[in-house]
Amino acid sequence: MEVLVTKEASYTIISIAGELDASSTIILDEKIIKTINSDTKNIFIDFSNLEYIASAGVGVFLSHLEDIQEKEINLVLFGMNETVQGVFDILGLNAFLQIQESKEDALSTLV
Repeated sequence: MEVLVTKEASYTIISIAGELDASSTIILDEKIIKTINSDTKNIFIDFSNLEYIASAGVGVFLSHLEDIQEKEINLVLFGMNETVQGVFDILGLNAFLQIQESKEDALSTLV
């Protein structure tokens, strides 16, 4: 798995590629923590190149919900393939997380 963090003027994109399983969640978790603790108010997670997500990967996002809400950060996930989207749908996570189809849709949520 690869995680790339790109900072733009008013947002940060965390791009995930490969497979997000229990062993690779540590890398993603560190990047999310660092981004949450930065000065950004808009964090976009790009799933375009993510092939697979395990329950531990889903847990990474859920574990940071309280911090994201407290810091009033706009977190948006986008670009999920059908399989990854299905995991989030089955777990009902769209009630807790903003999920958009494309980067353009995610950018439309900028605060």
